[in-house]
This record gives sequence, structure tokens and C-alpha cells, in this order.
Amino acid sequence: MYHCGTPPVLEHIGNGMYGAIVVNPSIPLPPAPGGSYTLIESEFYMSHGPNGTYVGNYTKMLTAQPDYVVFNGFANKYMKQPLVVQPNERVRLYLMNVGPSLWEAFHVIGALMDTVYIDGNPANVMHGLQTVNLAPSSGAIVDMYFRDPGGENPFVTHAFAYASKGALGIFQVAGGTTTTTTSTTAPPGVTVTIPSGASVTPPGYSPDIITVVIGMNSTVTWVNDDNTPHTVTDKAGSFNSGELDPGKSWSWQFTLPGTYYYYCIYHPTVMTGEVIVLAMH
Repeated sequence: MYHCGTPPVLEHIGNGMYGAIVVNPSIPLPPAPGGSYTLIESEFYMSHGPNGTYVGNYTKMLTAQPDYVVFNGFANKYMKQPLVVQPNERVRLYLMNVGPSLWEAFHVIGALMDTVYIDGNPANVMHGLQTVNLAPSSGAIVDMYFRDPGGENPFVTHAFAYASKGALGIFQVAGGTTTTTTSTTAPPGVTVTIPSGASVTPPGYSPDIITVVIGMNSTVTWVNDDNTPHTVTDKAGSFNSGELDPGKSWSWQFTLPGTYYYYCIYHPTVMTGEVIVLAMH
């Protein structure tokens, strides 16, 4: 962590004058093909300022009763914009608690931390942790694996009085277990299945809502496992599979961030889906 050291330091850090530096070791850590993210927890102590703005409140800072506790500056940001990780691949998290006053108990629900380097030091290694306890100014490098393709793993500070103030998000695990009848090899990315009976029993696309990241897994492949033709048609007109016969697949690579709503032309009321496309962080 680095920060402004002008007195009162509490006020300067509480107003956002901080940052994190990641120093790569001389002997590199193992690669993390499953994804890599930096998560900085901090606190906001607010008062109304002029013209509808907010300003830091030093009196509140002295009581250590924040209005918001957040990751990367935004309350609940990664609930609406989940962080995408690859299944069964090493994921690396660079954690930092800048405070200025509260301890952080970083926890990922439904997963264990395989390897933790306390304070980012490769010599300080721990394994199999559920929670990393970070004092203000403390950090850690966390390597972990997500075993449930297509699943969602929330992450929080396990001091739940503060998690409810905005310090929570979701890891979206890419992929999903599908059975296909096509011999086509799908490109790297996410697979969506059109299951048997899709035109009768929702959801017609499985999963019907996915999140992808440009440059990581932004090619989506739809596989028709039903016994009748369907389509994958963007409501805004940016892509259209045409008629997708049983046992066939179709792929589309997303290159622009946004939310894409699509449907089957033949079964528009039952078969709808959504692709959330994020830029690389």
C-alpha cells in the first residue's frame, strides 16, 4: 500500500489518497490462466457537500463507523458486474485492505483458498484457508480454484456488518457441464445448451444468463440438443445464427461490452437469453 502521509493521515486516506503496488518476485509465481484480479477494500465516511456532491467527514472517520465499505471504490459493484473466472484453473487475487481503520476478513463462499502469500511475500505461504484476515495496510496474494463450471461464488468481508455496506461481489465461473451431439470442436469460451424440450419448458437456453470477458472467454457457443430447429437471434440485430438444426452448434465472438438480449425466432415467448459482456479489468 502507498498513501498520502500528510497529517491528519486518517483524513487523507479516508478521502481516497491511496493505492496498491504489485511487485513480481524474482522467481515468478506459477501462471494463473483462470483469471487475475486486484481487489482493494476501503471505507467511505460521507457528508452532503455543495451541489448534491458528497465529501469526506473527518468526525465520522474518527468513530470508525463508515457509510460504505467497498471493493475497488464502488459499493456492490461486482454483484452487478461479476468477475469471470475459468473452472479448474488457478485464479490469482491480489488483495489489499487500505482501511483506513477496519480489519478485513476476506472470504469466498463455497471455495477454499489453495495457496495464500501473506503480505504478498512468497516466503509467507499458507494453504487451505477459508478466510484471510487483513489489517489496515495489509495485503495478500491468494491462489484458488473454482470447481463448479457455470456456478457463482460470492466474495465478502466476513465482518457482515460491513459486507452489508457494500463489500460483496460474485465470481462467475465460466463454462458449464453440457452434453452435445455435434462433433464440432467449440472455440475457447462459454457453451450454452439448448436442452431437450426447450420450446416447452423454460429456460430454453441453459444457462440463460451468462457473463463473459472480452479477451478471456468472449466466444459463446450454442449447441442444439433438442429434437427441433431453433435460432439464436439478438433482439438488437447484431447477431443471428439462422436455423440451428438438432445436433448442430453455432458460435459468436463478442467484441464490444454491453448486455445482449437474444431469443429463438420460432419460440420467442419461451426461449430467451442474456449475455453480459465485460471489458478486461
